[in-house]
Amino acid sequence: MPISDWYWCSLSRQSPAVFVVDTGASGRTRLQRAEAPPVNVDYHAKYANRSCLSYLKHGNEPNQGPTVDLSLLRRLNKSQPRAAIDGLPATFVRQGDALFRGLCSLLLIATLGILLALVTRFPHYEMLSQLPKRVENQAMSWQVHHPLTPIPADLKDVGLNGWAASHVDKMELRLTVPLLGCLSGTGIWTVVIWTPIAAMLLFYLLALCGRDATGDTTAAAFFVIGFGATFFGSWGFNDFICGDAVAFALTLLSACCLRRPWLSGLCLLGAAFCDERSVIAAPLLLLYFIVRCAEPAEKTQRNQLLFAILGTIGVWVLLRWWLSATFHLAMGTSFLASWDTFRGHLIPQTLFSLVGIFRASWIIPVLAVRNLILHKDRMLATALVAAFGIAIVPAFLVVDLNRSICYSFMIFFISLRLLRHNANYLSNKYLAAIMLINILISPPSKTILRFLI
Repeated sequence: MPISDWYWCSLSRQSPAVFVVDTGASGRTRLQRAEAPPVNVDYHAKYANRSCLSYLKHGNEPNQGPTVDLSLLRRLNKSQPRAAIDGLPATFVRQGDALFRGLCSLLLIATLGILLALVTRFPHYEMLSQLPKRVENQAMSWQVHHPLTPIPADLKDVGLNGWAASHVDKMELRLTVPLLGCLSGTGIWTVVIWTPIAAMLLFYLLALCGRDATGDTTAAAFFVIGFGATFFGSWGFNDFICGDAVAFALTLLSACCLRRPWLSGLCLLGAAFCDERSVIAAPLLLLYFIVRCAEPAEKTQRNQLLFAILGTIGVWVLLRWWLSATFHLAMGTSFLASWDTFRGHLIPQTLFSLVGIFRASWIIPVLAVRNLILHKDRMLATALVAAFGIAIVPAFLVVDLNRSICYSFMIFFISLRLLRHNANYLSNKYLAAIMLINILISPPSKTILRFLI
């Protein structure tokens, strides 16, 4: 039986007992009596982050063993201090345990993440009046009003429109966002309207997958709110051109559809037709399913999900070929994998840009790889690094490096899953510290305070 958490309970003040909570593949919570840990085990160090002290209630029926008040067991230990938790992060941990409870906890987490994303990187809404003049939005309007029709050549002319035309040059086979605009009638404002909507959905999905990966709502809250203060978290509200948040949300929705492989594949197909980088980052999604469904009982489900993702990639390739042959749509290669593009990233500013994409949250996959190496699971560590490398290497071959790196975000859910039972590497205290660092290093010139500077 897979063991997810230990709880130190007491049948009486003199009779301690250890119980384990098994959530299993069914998602139902069961308790089973277990052997007490050795006497020399430091209880506070080992169980501090997932322990609680409660008293068991004896059943009234004959031959019925002790029953447990699960609502009490789900609460973290408030009667004993947590080991090595002090300072400002500890305050956030204690307040988070009390705040992020209840049926609306995920909505609350998503709302706080969205608010932080808006505050730390306030969108330049004053530029909206200039958007109809931008060549990218004109091309989007053309796609919305003329579905499956090649974009006029003058909009793709780099000599006339500069770097912006290189983005337009690659838009003809990116059909998901124009389809949304066609169905909703949003026209030239399609990206401006649908991208923030997708970003709000993305934050809810981040909270949902974060709770699933960590097994704790408070940990998920610190992780997601910390993401709100990064470039990744705020990009969906600052992007008036590309519509990447739609691809992010569809990719994460694909990761959530564990029991419906066909729906998982369909969501990835939508993300792939938002941007080809969703397909390039697909190895991370495959690895996520391998780590998420690692139990022997989940083998069939895991294989179905992997087959669905691989099949979806094949369908995407065939559809692109058919669309190109039938409607004469094509993806240009201007500024793609050129020496000038690569040389443009060989500057110190690139390092600062890379750090700013996820800020202090980068420490999470680093800890996951280190943990795997220390536990001699080098195969999984190599697979994680390789999948991440495949996802980010193409970013150095295009001009827009930051938004390209964002497509590797699935590595964080893999890492959280791998660190789920290792409190020495990633406890709620550390997640709270990461959240605080992400918030505190936000440049004032990009926050909502820029109007006061």
